[in-house]
Amino acid sequence: MSVTSSSAAIHAPKCAADPRVTAVSVHPDACDTALLPLHAHEGGPAAEGAAHVVRLCDPAAEIVNGAHCDRDARIEPAPAATEGRTVRRPTRLADLLVGRAA
Repeated sequence: MSVTSSSAAIHAPKCAADPRVTAVSVHPDACDTALLPLHAHEGGPAAEGAAHVVRLCDPAAEIVNGAHCDRDARIEPAPAATEGRTVRRPTRLADLLVGRAA
């Protein structure tokens, strides 16, 4: 399983189509870190945010492949995360970086 931040959320739909990969996106604004101003105005301790990721890594956790999560709740992704151009752009870059033809 792969648990990603929201910056990688755009990969989740592609991964969800591949049965070999389980991908879940976790919204990063749950944590009060240096990145917080980029995402939100308030957040909890980083350990609290990490606990949400650890919960998703538990084999007993019910995982929906390609899901987006905010803390303990499954949420709808931001519209930009599912827009075609937004999905294709990092996928092409990832393919380029791993040496696959785009």
